[in-house]
Amino acid sequence: HVRITGTAQVVTDRRILQEIWDTNPLLRQYLGSIDNPELILYRIDSQRVRYMQEWALEYHEVPLDQAR
Repeated sequence: HVRITGTAQVVTDRRILQEIWDTNPLLRQYLGSIDNPELILYRIDSQRVRYMQEWALEYHEVPLDQAR
């Protein structure tokens, strides 16, 4: 489980979307077309990143220089 706090922007660059689409067969299987409006890619400029190890129930900070 990961929590990312930051500012998100929707990525609309067709070249980037195409590259991701071409390298992820599950996207093609479930979404059918790169033009499916349910395909949304976000770029997040992180301010804080935390993760939880399986069954641990506590979060650990990730230093931002490692998260980027």
